[in-house]
Amino acid sequence: MSDDIVSIPAGGAPALVACGFFTPNYRPLAQRLSAELGPDNPHHFFSMDKGQASWFDIVGWKPKVIERALDLYPNSAIVFLDMDSQVHGSLAALANINADVSARAKTRISSLPWRSRRKCILVVSARVMVFKPNARVRKFLKDWHDAMADGSYRKKDGAELALGMVLMSSPGLTFTPIDPVFAGLEIGTAPSNAILTHISESEKTGRS
Repeated sequence: MSDDIVSIPAGGAPALVACGFFTPNYRPLAQRLSAELGPDNPHHFFSMDKGQASWFDIVGWKPKVIERALDLYPNSAIVFLDMDSQVHGSLAALANINADVSARAKTRISSLPWRSRRKCILVVSARVMVFKPNARVRKFLKDWHDAMADGSYRKKDGAELALGMVLMSSPGLTFTPIDPVFAGLEIGTAPSNAILTHISESEKTGRS
């Protein structure tokens, strides 16, 4: 806890807490993100020891980090942020999502050359996610963690593949696509009034 980066009102129970995690190389990104969030966006970024973990292992920590945040802030909606996010305003509106889980969801049409039928493919991003504090979310997080741990998704986009597969196979769990202004889109493609964007500085800083 002493190495975590925390800005929570003393004695308060904020409606929303932003969370995330960082390994040593990411601390400068976490410090910058904390400064951008400021005192008006309560947040808790967990310091994690990389040890011998691979990049895939580190990505697989996301569900457990979100669970830790729910344990610490059981009455708050939790917004998970990647450390190379960029903040341009208040996240308060995310506390009012009308679903258990919210994240960026996009579709694309895929056509195979040997088939006449086209497919609609759903992609759910793990970059910015919102979670309400309830039992359905906790079960979803456990299932997401288990899916990552079983090795079936051990590839670059494994976290998002597992996220989408588990999300679409969780009866009773409600989901809504996140507003594009909060989706963490790349600079240049994000709306002009975006509150959350993404800057891909992890490519420069390193994934550890």
